[in-house]
Amino acid sequence: MTPSKDDAFHQLSTQTQTPLVCVVDTDESFRNAASHQLKAAGYRVRAYGSIGELLETETEFGNEPACLVLDLHMAGPDWLDLQDVITRSAEPLPVVVVTARASARDTLQAMKAGARDFFVKPVDGEALVGAVRNAVAHHISRRAALKQVDALKARFATLTPRERQVAAMVVTGVPNKDIGMALGTAERTVKLHRANAMEKMGARSLPDLVRALGRIEAGVSGQTA
Repeated sequence: MTPSKDDAFHQLSTQTQTPLVCVVDTDESFRNAASHQLKAAGYRVRAYGSIGELLETETEFGNEPACLVLDLHMAGPDWLDLQDVITRSAEPLPVVVVTARASARDTLQAMKAGARDFFVKPVDGEALVGAVRNAVAHHISRRAALKQVDALKARFATLTPRERQVAAMVVTGVPNKDIGMALGTAERTVKLHRANAMEKMGARSLPDLVRALGRIEAGVSGQTA
């Protein structure tokens, strides 16, 4: 089961790793105010005056629980350029967009590009902290889900080819007898392959096996929205 956002955030807050928030804005007064507010809320904060400055400093995105607070309109590389970089990461960072001016088109493009929230300045400090908290919790939850899928893939890799065949047929509801006929093997052999597959996948029941193989097939789609 994928952890809820609140559970995920609580789990991280009790560990030594504190979520990082990168505040990227040309407005120094906003950077300072947002940084102060977020630090007071318990986050590590790094502030940058441009996306170019961020890209020069931060070379890996998504390797730790984090979030970007990002101005929509800045000189140099824009936020869409940054999105291209972070979405190629295994665990893309969530983005909270802030801007001094915004059109309906800006809002739509931001949301389509994966922005978790959108604010027009002046931004209420508590609202910003709340948006960051939700974004970070989403990131933590997604990281946990990805790790679960990776663990299931590792388990699946230990199955023999015949165990995989049997498991694939079992989860679609094919009876053991019919599986044996389709594969040209005895029903007792099918039962043995089925038991081995379930043990290797850590499945205590058929529904467990169905869920495990479904997670592998679908990745984390629908699990971390």
